[in-house]
Amino acid sequence: MSFSKHLIGAYDMPYSFCNTTSLELKNLDHLPLPQPCVLYDERPNAAIGENTFEVTMVQVTPTICTDHRDGPVTAVQKMNEDSDGAGVKIGFYEDHFVKFRLVSVVAGRIDDPGYEDSHASALEALLQSLAPQYIIGTCSFAAAFEKDLAKTYETILMSQVGPPGFYLDDNRFVFGIHLTSDGYSYPALWSFFFDQSEDEREKDGESASNLQPIKVIHRDRSEFFNSTCRSAFSFAKDVHKYSDVTAIEYNPYGDADGNGVQNFLDVAFLNSLADQACPMGADFQPVLLMCVGGGAEVDTILARLRYNHCEPSLVWATPSTWGWAFENNGTVPFFFGGGQWHQTFNYEDDFFSNGKELLQFNEVNYGYSGSYDTVASYAIPWIFSRHIISHFRIFDVPNVTDVFLNNYEQMRRSLAILNANSIFGKVSFDENQRNIGRSAAGVQWLPNQSLVNRSQTTFIDSCISPFDQASAAPVFPAPIVDICSPGMFVDKERLVYEECFLCEKCVKCAADTYTDTRNRQYECELCPSGSFTETEGMAFCSRKDENLIPLSLKVLGYTFFAINCLLAATFIVWMMLNRDDAVVKIGQFPFLLTICIGAIVSSSSIIALSIEAGKDEKDKAAATIACQAIPFLYTTGWILQYASLSAKSFRLYRIVDNPRMQRRAVKASSMITIVAIPLLLDWIVVIPWTIFDPLEYTREVESFAIEGPVQVTESFGHCESDYMFWFIVVIGLMHFCLMVGTNIILFKIRGVASRYQESNYVRLACAFVAQVLVMGVPILLAVRSSTEALYFVLSAIVFLNDFAILCFIFIPKIKHQQQGLPDGVSTAQSVLKSEAQIAEDRHKARVSMQTLGDFNHSHFRSSGSRITLPPVENERVSFSCSPNCMNGLPPIEDTAESADEVEACIVAE
Repeated sequence: MSFSKHLIGAYDMPYSFCNTTSLELKNLDHLPLPQPCVLYDERPNAAIGENTFEVTMVQVTPTICTDHRDGPVTAVQKMNEDSDGAGVKIGFYEDHFVKFRLVSVVAGRIDDPGYEDSHASALEALLQSLAPQYIIGTCSFAAAFEKDLAKTYETILMSQVGPPGFYLDDNRFVFGIHLTSDGYSYPALWSFFFDQSEDEREKDGESASNLQPIKVIHRDRSEFFNSTCRSAFSFAKDVHKYSDVTAIEYNPYGDADGNGVQNFLDVAFLNSLADQACPMGADFQPVLLMCVGGGAEVDTILARLRYNHCEPSLVWATPSTWGWAFENNGTVPFFFGGGQWHQTFNYEDDFFSNGKELLQFNEVNYGYSGSYDTVASYAIPWIFSRHIISHFRIFDVPNVTDVFLNNYEQMRRSLAILNANSIFGKVSFDENQRNIGRSAAGVQWLPNQSLVNRSQTTFIDSCISPFDQASAAPVFPAPIVDICSPGMFVDKERLVYEECFLCEKCVKCAADTYTDTRNRQYECELCPSGSFTETEGMAFCSRKDENLIPLSLKVLGYTFFAINCLLAATFIVWMMLNRDDAVVKIGQFPFLLTICIGAIVSSSSIIALSIEAGKDEKDKAAATIACQAIPFLYTTGWILQYASLSAKSFRLYRIVDNPRMQRRAVKASSMITIVAIPLLLDWIVVIPWTIFDPLEYTREVESFAIEGPVQVTESFGHCESDYMFWFIVVIGLMHFCLMVGTNIILFKIRGVASRYQESNYVRLACAFVAQVLVMGVPILLAVRSSTEALYFVLSAIVFLNDFAILCFIFIPKIKHQQQGLPDGVSTAQSVLKSEAQIAEDRHKARVSMQTLGDFNHSHFRSSGSRITLPPVENERVSFSCSPNCMNGLPPIEDTAESADEVEACIVAE
């Protein structure tokens, strides 16, 4: 059955159909619409049965309001298909049904001249011709045109308008599905006030309002803009008793400076608004609430705030939930906003599990996704159905026709007290019949936490209220006012030019600058003279006392090396010049040369000791190489010296240890193993040491000290490996054994004249080196952490060891070579004579020559048996000469075939 409050002409359609889609009408909004047309006439497909009632709804919209008119169509279609096509169940037994008819008319373009009259006429025509039970409100641009007609025709109007002033005219037929926009800013302000505890307000006797004043910039020529921000002003000043709240109102369509440009387009005027809110050089961090238009209006104000180096702790702005915010995603991070609904809400109804699912359905069926207006308008027919269900729930046989015709006021009142759940959220009405079922959606642009890849931060409009629907907690204060960590400062360039207005502006201090406390400074402090920072972003400067070897001490080390090299080179030149001299021949040139080379190699370890590293990693690599070279250089040089002494001494021992008085040739090449074996043993230790436990140059921190902003770090560098001690012990034992063996051999040839062997001098050298070690090792242990002392002691030990060997070996030889032999004393005779004996023989020779002059040469017998010189001071000097050796041969120095062979023909009597 059908019914109408106006029976005559109730079903005559006042307009023809549009023959186009809702989206096409919006896209053709620049073209005039000749006359209103019917876009939708949704009604039951099947005939109305006996227990089914048809309820009519009408709506008039301008061309642009796609969301507001398409949502109700979806709701009517879904409800009419409910209960297997029977419609919405009503009554106590749910055996009666209601189906809905929706007639939606498009009245024209909103900015066409006379649109107000066209809209009112279209709605009145529908009211007269269809006598509907409900009116679905239009978009807010034309909502005011409908209120009087709803009152005149006594028909319930569910408006889609937010500002509370719309509902204050005591029109009992006007209801509002939208939540009040007055509460849009409340979640943001709650974040601020929650942060402002009483203790913080009174901290240091200073009110927090002096630090964070609230500045409210808003238009005064729009119910939405004016009401929303005036409510925020009252909420802060009257409810929370916050003292420093300033309202900055303006007429967007006025011309304050008389330049012919409306205020909302006048850059100079908008700049003045920003200057009032946050002037250049302000020492506060304001809370900014802005009820302003999008586009150039809000862009100009933000640009001026940037120019003024403004650092607001909070920004709430009306465009934060509009298309402007999505188009300026890089600007709006941490902005607050408010709205009717949020896509993360999980409110549901019988047909959709949440609003997002509805929008997906809308995109498939209408060609666009839609917005919160789609969800709100969809909920209106649903609320009407809940209204009917609620009203007739106790009736066994509900008579919908009778109630709507005869008790419409009863129906209106039951709607006023309705509490219903919808996809838009809970719906109930206050005394002014506007929705107070839930609080508005609080929004803040926050990092998207759902992203799997966090390498790049993206921001989304996150829901922060109501609490039961929130997907994120609000962030306050904005990062722009964060206190910079030590080592950072506020970059003014970022305040002005960085796209993200409220993002953190702290940047790292440049090299050699610092901030040592949390701060809001605009520049960093320079490091004191002599100090530096290791990297950017340091909270302190550093001065590193690395205990590097001073240049003067390195020069001394190089001098030590140069002295030994020069000394060795000098001795080599001397040997080359006197190679045929008996002192050099019997001293054995190859081994003397090896001793000089060994001294140079050993002394070169001083150069390796001089290579060190500070903070430069490249230097450290070089120092590590030098560390690994030191054992090779020192041990190789030391072995060359002492093994050569052993080899030459053993060779001389083989020559003089000749009891049968046979001619014996002992070549130098046969003694090479005496040098090679110790050298090989040393390398068998050193090479695995270098491979498996290599020495590395390490720097150990010895102490820290703080001197104002400077951290003084004292460290020292040294060569180190895990098992260095044990390797040194093994090498030391081998060297000790070689030294003992050398001295044993020297002891065995102690009878050979000192001009040809070095036992006395080597003993002196060993004693000298031992004395150096006895004094040096304890000193090394005592000064281990002093790089300068350690370097000096090690260099001195190496220098003195090599210097002593060279000097004790070669200086006596040079002396003997310069002095020569006494007249009449042959080389052979001198081999087994001490220096004192040779000196005495030199004296005897002079006396003997005088005596021999008186002798008759016939008394001299050269049969090879015995030569007897006249007694000198009651002593007789005699030699026995083997006939095989002395058979007319000249002295030994004249018969040696080469420097590699010495003939032994002499034995002491």
